[in-house]
This record gives sequence, structure tokens and C-alpha cells, in this order.
Amino acid sequence: MQTLLKFKVKRLSSINEFILGTGIFAVLGSLILFILKKGDILLYMNTHLAPFADNFFKTYTHLGLGTLLAIFAVVFLFIRYYYSIMFAASLISAGVIVFICKKLLFTHLYRPAKNIDLASLPNVIEGMNYHHFGSFPSGHTLTAFAGATILALAARQKGLGYLLITMAVGVAISRVYLLQHYFMDVYAGGLIGVAVALGLHFWLSRYYSRLKSNLAKDYLIFRRRRISAKAQLTAN
Repeated sequence: MQTLLKFKVKRLSSINEFILGTGIFAVLGSLILFILKKGDILLYMNTHLAPFADNFFKTYTHLGLGTLLAIFAVVFLFIRYYYSIMFAASLISAGVIVFICKKLLFTHLYRPAKNIDLASLPNVIEGMNYHHFGSFPSGHTLTAFAGATILALAARQKGLGYLLITMAVGVAISRVYLLQHYFMDVYAGGLIGVAVALGLHFWLSRYYSRLKSNLAKDYLIFRRRRISAKAQLTAN
């Protein structure tokens, strides 16, 4: 008697893919921090990736701007209120966390441009505004990871979680490459960003069913009710 064994490989959802990628980032990042000195990655990237990556990272780093979260908050008003609120709340939370850390708790942590003689580096991008203060954590990286986490929660396509974590890590790399942060700044920023987004999700998930609608759907319902009301008035 032959027995056919059918194995079903359960593919991960986009958020589980993203969390898996974040776990890899966390483990590898902790090893890097433990093994290498503070500025080693920065110096290595500045020596080996420059100058062909200059223009790419100068543009790509803008994916970490808070403006992008605000845009997503507006866009998702027409997709699902829940995620619109998530983006808005994560933007506010990120701003508060970055302000407290940079202005109150870690004012003694300086950016690379303050600690390193830029003239001694093989590649310094002209026209860049090199900040000296407010190093920890990286606000761009925090924002990028928070936004990517929310998109992974909202997504349905398989494989998108891996793409999103890759894109978020790309923002972290850009901040180090552009001499704006040390690796520990982007490492902490990334993990804080994921924690912020997941924390908001667990807190707001009780309201998920109430926030499943969107602005376009509600507008159509409003229009139908208004037309129906006018029809009833005309009939009377």
C-alpha cells in the first residue's frame, strides 16, 4: 500500500516576513556592535563604496523623512482608516521619542562630523549638511522602520515583507554612508521604529473592526443616503 505524503509549506505573511528580517537585522547588528569599533563600518563604507554610491544614497535617504509617513496617513484615508491612524500616530510617536532622546537624554552623543576630521576621509560629499549634534538614535531610520512595519501589516502580497525590511535597512545604510550617524544610531533607531509600530498596532487592534472603512466608501454611503432621502421627499 502506497501512502502519498503531501507537504504543505505554509508561506509567511508579509508582517511575519518583516519580523523575521528584523530579527536577522537585530542579531547581525548586535554582533557588529560587539565585534567592531564604533566608527569602523562608517570608515569602511566611506572607503569602499564611494564615490559611485553618493547620488544614490543622497536621494534614497529621503525615504526616512517624516513627511513620507504624513503622506501615507493621507493616502490610507482612502484605503483603511486603521492604517491611516497608525501612520499618523507613529509619526507623532517618532517625533516625541527622537526629541526626548536627542534633546534630553543623549545630548553627549555626537555625530561623526563632530568626532572625525572629515578632511582625513577619502570621500566627503560636497554640498552635504553635516550635523554635529543629535546623533542617537537616527530619526530617519526610526521613521523608515516604523513606516515599513505598518506597510507590512497592511500588505497582503507574499514576499513584500522581505522587500520592506530590505528597503528600511537601506535607509539605515544611507545614514551611515552619508556620515550622518554611527551604526549604533541606526541600529537603535531601526529597532525602536519597529517597536513603536507594533506597540501602536497592539494598542489600536481592539478598534480594528470599527476602522475598517475608508473615506471613499463612507462618501459613497453618504451620497446614497442623501439620494434616497431626496427620493423619499419627492415621493411624498
